[in-house]
This record gives sequence, C-alpha cells and structure tokens, in this order.
Amino acid sequence: MYSFFTSVLLALSSSYAFAAPSHGISMHGELKYPKDFTHFDYVNPNAPQGGKLTLSKTGTFTTFNPLVLKGTAAPGIRGGSYGRGYIYESLMARSQDEAFSLYGLLAKSVDLSEDRSQITFNIRDEARWSDGHPLTAEDVAFSVDLYKTKGHPRLRDVAKAVTHTVSGNSITFVFKNTENRELPLLLGLMPIVPKHIIDPYFFDRTTLEIPVGSGPYVISRVQPGRQVVYKKNPNYWGKDLAVNKGHYNFQYIKYEYFRDHNSSFESFKKGIVDFWFESSPSSWATRFNFSALKSGQAKKEEIAIKTPAGMNGIVFNTRIPKFKDIRVRKALTLAFNADWVNKNLYWGKLERSQSFFSRSYLSSIGKPASDTEIELLEPRLESISSPLLAGTFRQPTTGKVVANNRKNLYKAFKLLTQAGYK
Repeated sequence: MYSFFTSVLLALSSSYAFAAPSHGISMHGELKYPKDFTHFDYVNPNAPQGGKLTLSKTGTFTTFNPLVLKGTAAPGIRGGSYGRGYIYESLMARSQDEAFSLYGLLAKSVDLSEDRSQITFNIRDEARWSDGHPLTAEDVAFSVDLYKTKGHPRLRDVAKAVTHTVSGNSITFVFKNTENRELPLLLGLMPIVPKHIIDPYFFDRTTLEIPVGSGPYVISRVQPGRQVVYKKNPNYWGKDLAVNKGHYNFQYIKYEYFRDHNSSFESFKKGIVDFWFESSPSSWATRFNFSALKSGQAKKEEIAIKTPAGMNGIVFNTRIPKFKDIRVRKALTLAFNADWVNKNLYWGKLERSQSFFSRSYLSSIGKPASDTEIELLEPRLESISSPLLAGTFRQPTTGKVVANNRKNLYKAFKLLTQAGYK
C-alpha cells in the first residue's frame, strides 16, 4: 500500500517542471540575497541584547487569537505582512528592502513549479514549539485546514484556494488556479499553529489562554485588556537563522494600553513609554516641545522614507458623466489651492503627489516615454497630453502661497465655460 501510494505521488509530480529547491521565492525577478546570506543589509547583526522596550496602544484587547474575526487581538502574536510574529511564525519571512520576495523561516527550502501551479515547502527539522514539541508539515496542513472553516476571511480565502499533500516533513500545495501570482507568497506568510494544542471546535472563539507558538518570545505577564508582556524564549530554535539575525534584541517587550491617543502621548512624555511614532505634521510641529526633549532625555528625529509614497487625495470617478469631461477634472484640480493647504494645515511638511508611484522607479515624472512605451500607447497617443509623454507634467501650483488663487481660478473658469457650465 505504501509503495503504491509513493509511485502514484511520483507519477503525479513528474508532470510538473520544478526548478532546483531554493532558499526563497520572488514574484518578479531574482532574489536580492543569495543562499548563503548571513543577515539582511538593513539590520545590525551585532545589536546589543537585553533590556525592556515599552510600547503604547490605545483601547483594549479581548483575545490572544488574531487568526479569527472575533475579538480584538493583543498586538505582536501574529507576524502580519512581514511574517514576523513574537508567538506565531510563518513558513517564510519577508525582507523589508525588496518587494514581493520571501526567505525561508519555518521552511528551509521551497520548490515552486515553473508554471506556478504548485509549491512544496520543506520544513526545518530543528523547528520547535515553545513547549519543546517538534513543528512538522502536519502542523502546516492542520493550520491550512483549520483556516478553511474557522479562520479570518483573509486566511480563509488563501486556504480555500489550494489543496495539499504531506510527504515526510514536506507539504505540497496545488493551486486551484494560477491567475493570482501572489498566492505562493501568501501561503508562505500564513501563520502556523500547533496541532497538538489547538482544539478546532473552539478555535473561532475569543480566548485569553496563553498561546503556544514557535516564535522568539513567550507571554510572561498579562493584565487582561490593559497590559501584555513578552519575554524572549531562551530556547528559541531559530535564533541563528539569517532571516532573524539583528531582530528580537530586547529581553522584554511590553505593551501598555491607554484609553485614548492623548493619554498614550502623555505617557510617552513622562517616560512610561519608550517610543512614539508621529505621522501628523501639525502634531510634529506643535506638540514636541516638552521638558524631556529639552533636557535630552528624549530624542526627536525625522526619518527619511524610502518606500513608494502611495497617495492621499481625491479621485474622480470617470464613470459619472460630469467627470468624463477632462476639462472638468482639470478645472477642479486648478481650483484646489494645494500650496495654501499644505502651509496652513500641514505646516509645509507634505509634498504634492505627482504620480501614483512617487518615490518609486515606476514613476514617469521626469522621464520621457521610451520607444517601447510609445509603441504600446500608439492606439491612444492622441488622447495623451504632450507633457505626460515628455515626463514634464506637474500638478498645478500657485507659484507662491496665497489664499486667493485667482490665476488658476480664472483658468478653471474658462475650462468650465468651455465644458458648458455657467
């Protein structure tokens, strides 16, 4: 029976073309880091160890299970989009200096078929749960099956998109369709839970039972709804992995909960909380003048953002008849006095978005269209303005910060008149 099953499995697998097993996967192009890399470039592999980091959260928490829809989960348990959790880990971890690339965490290697129709994760033999129990491919299969019926909708969608087969300490996922090129990466970032601990019947309920995970920390102290403290696991199996070097340096990480944002900020001013991230330009300009900063006990620093900017703004729905006319869209854009808004509401800290891909090599600002782009755009070239093709397009400006934007308003008035408005 065993030899027959093995023969059938080999026969099925032989119809798929696989590259050599790899230490990582990339959705586009080659991986940045080679198989023998020792740490990510952006970390300090010799960072000091020990100490305690206290962070603040507002509101409360009601569960230690962030993998279901019910309840408000305590922070840090699941790894989120980077595959890094204090408690639950994923098969792979994302590097923060390249897009859509993953490297082995629980999985020592991965085999992705050339047609991206199936993927095999080979689990590390040394992987362990915090109670010392081995972590195996059976735990991975259990997790995926659990998410299909009990998991958070985001996990459920990924789990339902695959079937799986376990062979030894490896698990192979076959995709029901190959249209979603990100699906192999989503599987790699799926948090894995212990089969020997979790009762599937109760999984979708809220719980404050201390979870057993495979990650670098364990929960050492809890005040329900108010405080959770993580302590570094001295027996963490993965502390020497290249993807972990330079991470998890604190001995303790504590989350203190506060009723609202103001209370949380006051705790930082008093030294109860160690770190504060401020994203509001007005707060940055007006609230950071307290005594700890003046005495040097706290340090204020602006950090250059090197990731793509994204966009905050108003987008016209061109399916609505009045917005189909480009003259209307241009007129409203001219009427918006972005320079005055930035100075008076955002303390001059913002920059006008010139592209959907600002701070990215995908942006066409300052780059004339290439011959290849011209060829691709040929059927619609007449509808594309010359500045866009030349790379010289910029959003309208008043030239100087004035409340009365008369020059641009006059241009907007002329465009609206041409469009038939009175």
